[in-house]
Amino acid sequence: MTMRVQPDFGMKMRLRKERERRQINIDQAQNALDAARRRHDQEAAGIQAKIEDLEKQSRAEEARWGEERSKLEAALRRARG
Repeated sequence: MTMRVQPDFGMKMRLRKERERRQINIDQAQNALDAARRRHDQEAAGIQAKIEDLEKQSRAEEARWGEERSKLEAALRRARG
């Protein structure tokens, strides 16, 4: 008959402390990841807003240029007779 050796109280405490340390490390890593994700999301949102603003400016410039080009081409046609 073999007897199972029960871990002593000190070993149980060491294992519990190790699990607690590991959980603290996991929590810290998760918090760092969450904070970095929030910073990224804010930065990406700012970039997206700038992109949308530039697209709006580009459409306005294309419209302005279309009108100016039409007027100048008409003037050129009139000058050519």
